[in-house]
Amino acid sequence: MLFKIIILFFLLLQLSEAKPEAQRRCGRYLIRFLGELCNGPCSGVSSVDIATIACATAVPIEDLKNMCCPNL
Repeated sequence: MLFKIIILFFLLLQLSEAKPEAQRRCGRYLIRFLGELCNGPCSGVSSVDIATIACATAVPIEDLKNMCCPNL
């Protein structure tokens, strides 16, 4: 029982240390977010690659900006 409590505490600690600007974004939310971030549609790598990366992993905003609208 003590082992489970320690593991739970460790997991909660890891979650609290996550960067708030790095989060998973998918679907319509991702499209709207990138539109606001880049002042228009994504002009970097293909949107399929961005969608796959952003939805599968927590990508920081600055990395999304560099991938999608590097000229800003």
